[in-house]
Amino acid sequence: MIAANDTDISFLHAMTADQLRLVLGHASGLLAHRVDIAHASNVLCNIRRQLNRAPEEAEVPIVIARERNAPSGMITREVLNAALEEASAFYGVKREEILGPRKRRPISYARQYAMWLLRQETYEDGSARYSFPEIACALNLKCHTSVLHGVRAHEARLQAQQEAA
Repeated sequence: MIAANDTDISFLHAMTADQLRLVLGHASGLLAHRVDIAHASNVLCNIRRQLNRAPEEAEVPIVIARERNAPSGMITREVLNAALEEASAFYGVKREEILGPRKRRPISYARQYAMWLLRQETYEDGSARYSFPEIACALNLKCHTSVLHGVRAHEARLQAQQEAA
């Protein structure tokens, strides 16, 4: 069982994929109701990273509840891959580079474009489908503020292009 104040996640490395799926299912429903959203997001990101360690778990969705009693957003592998493929094709960088730590301009622009694409996914009422922490988790970023900056930077580039045209 994961306690609300657990910081040691080494136990996740020894768990099988089925055990991780079970923990993910319980965590996505329970953590968001019992602890703050930031902590729930971190725990779920750690579980998701462990599930990604083997290719046979490719269809496991990333689930993080946004707020109490709210439906959760869900970035599936399919949606994430589509955003990464579009960004990598547009900027001419590899998908792995987008998910990596390098900060060269073409790579960071592609990463910011992928963030922006994920943020543009909306529900029928026009609200964003994925929160900044959800996108940060999917792109293996440390903090949701990286996504906030990335989306703003990409929108600023779009604005500058429109003004120049």
